[in-house]
Amino acid sequence: MAWKTRKEWKNRAGIFFLCLFVGPLILLSTSVSKDWVYFLPVHPALSVLVAWSIAKGWTSPGRGVMILTWVIATVAILLAGGMVGITAIRGGPVLSVAIASVLFVFAAVGCTLSIRRNDLRWTVAWLAVLFVLGWSLWFTGPMAETDMARRSIRRPMAEVFSRVGNRGIVLYYPTDGIRGAASFYRNRTAQEIKSPATLVARLTEDQNEVVALVYWTNKDALPSELEEAAQSAGADLQIEAHLDLGKRYLLLVSARPAADDFTFSK
Repeated sequence: MAWKTRKEWKNRAGIFFLCLFVGPLILLSTSVSKDWVYFLPVHPALSVLVAWSIAKGWTSPGRGVMILTWVIATVAILLAGGMVGITAIRGGPVLSVAIASVLFVFAAVGCTLSIRRNDLRWTVAWLAVLFVLGWSLWFTGPMAETDMARRSIRRPMAEVFSRVGNRGIVLYYPTDGIRGAASFYRNRTAQEIKSPATLVARLTEDQNEVVALVYWTNKDALPSELEEAAQSAGADLQIEAHLDLGKRYLLLVSARPAADDFTFSK
């Protein structure tokens, strides 16, 4: 819609905010390691672009607009309904679950009826209620507590550094959370090494003095490129410990035999 109206003087806002949104999106997407908050700068432009599209769609709600509206409504209803259900299953406050359930029913019914009546203004209003309800439940109550416990890096990194002791630390493709936490506990930025051969050489040259933190999917094996680099260099890399971070593990790797079998608590 924005591209088709790019030459119309009254509708150039569409192509302007489209470019303002796509540019940062492409730039940020090229980053290898990033948290979702990195995309916050593109949200204002996207919000204005969506608002412009809705306003233009109101003037000529064709078949495509109505199909898209049904798709968005379905997503909103599933999102809000899922959040209410999970909150109830995880033992959320009874009163909060009851209020959220009533609000969900009213918003879902109102959204459906508004679409059937081709009333896009009320449809958008009910969609906003559904999305706000869903996200509010995500960031409050038992789901928020679970998510914060899963994502909190402070306690796990404290365990890591108690194991590392006075040895130096290098990072291999860390997340922003690991990178920041490592800097926080050592009051300096930890060195990052992206070359497997360079990492193996560093660990081998500084045995008993340097360890590597590797963010990986397997707690019992290193990434294949590190194993290959170690074999090529004739080095013996050891996983001293692993820390369960949910979807992945943080491996504590050194080029010396592990002192004992040690596993971090989850």
